[in-house]
Amino acid sequence: MPEMDLTRRRLMGSAPSAAFLAPGIGFASLARAQAGARLRIGLAAPNTTLDPHLQSSAKQATRAMDNDKRAKLLAEVNEIVFADRAILPLHHEGLTWAAKKSIGYTPRADQYTLAMNFTTSS
Repeated sequence: MPEMDLTRRRLMGSAPSAAFLAPGIGFASLARAQAGARLRIGLAAPNTTLDPHLQSSAKQATRAMDNDKRAKLLAEVNEIVFADRAILPLHHEGLTWAAKKSIGYTPRADQYTLAMNFTTSS
């Protein structure tokens, strides 16, 4: 296995922060960048990298209004992350959005919250 270059990145966790940006592309939080002022691109984890290409693609993806362009940029982010072996899952964060005895919810592994996963009881 090739030696990893850890001088350009500092990873502290992971989260599916870009799920709302492009379904099926969930590692964009790993593209959260730090170069002088930190870019705020994640939801739940302080992941950082100093890779300028990754920073640029992640920043463009969070600002892209066109779904196809955003998906392409996030796919590029994923390719860079996987090529650099930058994924370091440290924990799985369980989230509770709301709770009520008369409402049931079937949790999902991808942490999406969909109306069809809720049930009601009298």
